[in-house]
Amino acid sequence: MKNSKTGMGGGAALVAGIVVAAAVLSGCTSSGQSSASGGASSGASGTSGGAATASVGTGATTGATSGAAPASTGASTGTQPTTDASTGTSTAAGISACTDADLKVSTTSAGAGLGHVGWILVFTNTGSVSCSVEGYPGAGVTDKPGGVVLNATRQRTGYLGGQYPGPATIVLKPGGAASTMLEWIDAPPNGQTPVGANCPGMDGGKVLVTPPNTRQSTPFPAPADLCSAFEVHPLIAGTSGRAAQ
Repeated sequence: MKNSKTGMGGGAALVAGIVVAAAVLSGCTSSGQSSASGGASSGASGTSGGAATASVGTGATTGATSGAAPASTGASTGTQPTTDASTGTSTAAGISACTDADLKVSTTSAGAGLGHVGWILVFTNTGSVSCSVEGYPGAGVTDKPGGVVLNATRQRTGYLGGQYPGPATIVLKPGGAASTMLEWIDAPPNGQTPVGANCPGMDGGKVLVTPPNTRQSTPFPAPADLCSAFEVHPLIAGTSGRAAQ
């Protein structure tokens, strides 16, 4: 994967057609980026970053959808036992859900293979008390003006990430983290050409990442090779982003 994110050329109309089927766009954020509706709203405050690893700062935007909804693969949707991201052990219920103010969002490259590219998304509890996260983050791609043109689909299985367990409640102690992976393919669907007219990442926009069941999104520069098969997986404890193999 590219170290950072660059972003669709003149063929936004084609991508927009895909998006209309996946999400209905709603209001604008303070930065001019449009919100994507559908499912639970979510997010963590942040600013864009140009490095391979970028973390939340200030000036958040509202963005892509997220939550603990069932995976689109149709796999089992039962909530799994609660785990503690710091110890991996079972823990009692009653921990409050993490809020926008609790979580820092960062990304690193997940590598690439046979046209598949990915980011590892890490959600760190920066608060002073434990809180919990569960389900799928939201992720959406905007065009340069800020309109959402593509939302990630929720999948339990990924080419780079492997087979993920069903959504589970993960308790994050202060400094603890949960993670998952965003994946995509670096070519347009069905061999469409020219590439620049069919890849959302080539339009100089952002990737908006939103933690489950929160309301703000962290923007990161969109990678130019983000073309098709854009998907996100459920959160797991720790920072690896990958399901156990």
